[in-house]
Parts: sequence; C-alpha cells; structure tokens
Amino acid sequence: MDEPTDSVHPARQTMPQAGNMSSTLLEVLHAFTDPENEAQLHALDVAIQALAPASCGQAELQVLFDVFERFAEHDGYGVFWSILHMLEVCDGCTSALLASVRRKPCEFNVLMINRLLNAGLSDIDGQSLENVLQSVLLHPDATAQALDDAACYLACPVSN
Repeated sequence: MDEPTDSVHPARQTMPQAGNMSSTLLEVLHAFTDPENEAQLHALDVAIQALAPASCGQAELQVLFDVFERFAEHDGYGVFWSILHMLEVCDGCTSALLASVRRKPCEFNVLMINRLLNAGLSDIDGQSLENVLQSVLLHPDATAQALDDAACYLACPVSN
C-alpha cells in the first residue's frame, strides 16, 4: 500500500483547543468504530492533526495502536498513515509498539518495526527487532499482510 501524499479530508473544519487535545483524541478514538465511515475518519484525522507529540502518554499510545489492531485489514483511506506518523514522533512509542506487535501483528505495526530497522535501530528494550519480525511469522493472530510483510522485510534487510 502506498503512503498517501494528501489527507483524505483536506478541508479541515475545527481543531480541538490545545488544552483538550489529549481528551479529545481519546474520545474520538474510543468512538471510532468504522473505518469506512467518512465522518468518523474525518473526526479521527482532525484529532490526530491537532495532537502534539508531547501530549502522547501511555493511554494515547495504547488507543492509537489499538486502531491498527482493531482494523488490521484497513488503512482508513490514508488516515491510519497519520497515526503512524504521529506515533513515530511520540516519546515512549517503541515499547508500546512491541506490545502492539505481540498482541496483534498487522500491516502498520510490522511496518513500523521495519522502519526502525531501516533507521539503524536493532533492538527495543533488549528485544532484537529481527527476532520480533521472526515472531510475527509464528503468531496465530497475525494478518496475512503482516505475515507477507515480515517475510519480505526479513528476506531483504536494509544494510546500514
């Protein structure tokens, strides 16, 4: 799947106020039930765009990864890429990423592991990222896309 260059909804209407960003995001993420619903996708996109990386605590990280896990076969028409980009700049993301891959390997969390490897990181919390990709291949709940991606990433490692 190609990374989109434009947002699904370029005309943004209202943004949450800075003091309410985290609670707004949590509310929107908990209410997000349908990756096909344009109104829900728009609300999710607006909340993510308004979030400052410094506002990402463990609760925010958990619900962001939860979107990938709950809708493992979907990309939210590009909105899930916004989640990936937000997660990549949040402190503490890597431990939450490992936990997400352990729960439900899917396209986006496996892709994030590969992006870390490509950036020169070899382990998280003492866990080899290559071993994490190997574990995806044996995970009973891994999506077909996650299995294919993990196998591809392991077969064609990037040399740094």
